[in-house]
Amino acid sequence: MNQNEPHSTPNAPVSWKLRSDELQKEVDAAAAFGLFPPIEVEVLADAPSAILVSPKAGEGNSDLSNALDFIAKRLLPRHDDARNFLFRGVELTRLGQVIDFGCDVTPTTAPIYASEYAKKALEYGSLVMVFDSAKLDKTFRKVPKSESAEKLSRLKAEYPTAIEEAEHWWFSLLPAGNGRTGTFYESYFTFFIPGDPREALLMLFLIGNDRNALRAEFQQRARPSQGGPNAHA
Repeated sequence: MNQNEPHSTPNAPVSWKLRSDELQKEVDAAAAFGLFPPIEVEVLADAPSAILVSPKAGEGNSDLSNALDFIAKRLLPRHDDARNFLFRGVELTRLGQVIDFGCDVTPTTAPIYASEYAKKALEYGSLVMVFDSAKLDKTFRKVPKSESAEKLSRLKAEYPTAIEEAEHWWFSLLPAGNGRTGTFYESYFTFFIPGDPREALLMLFLIGNDRNALRAEFQQRARPSQGGPNAHA
């Protein structure tokens, strides 16, 4: 599969309405138990799952992070109770890019910020991607200065930024002027997708109060499209 060819999400078949009803029952039960405020959910598409999430009437701007975490844990496979997915939030204006190419950045191998916590992702927008963490890689390599000259030379060629520390070299895909380079933030929240992002993308949340507008926007963007990676930028 060519990463640079646009991809469209098929229109939702009638059978997905039942899945929406089943998911709604589960989130209603969790909300009644106090795990998160009452929400309405609707499954818009599959492979990857695209789920519309809205606060129920009267709930206002509630924190929906626990709801996203609950849905992801419920629907996505895990191994030995270990979390194997990461959340990334962006503005809804990036929806077309995400549908076509599996992520919001161009090129698709560019660094992205993601977190195992939905709450962190929601700080950056109401379009939340959920990625398979096994298909993402860190943007840096930290190696001791005692490494062979051959390996150090190769890393300096692969990574545009090299920071010399007391006993280590920190090689990064982030530019030297980026304040997060070589920091805690890069260690925990900065990744890139070395392969096809459409294979890394497991789930997509569209969050807002106007369900009809969000559904219409998704359906319009999910139609077969023409153009390159910047078609929906």
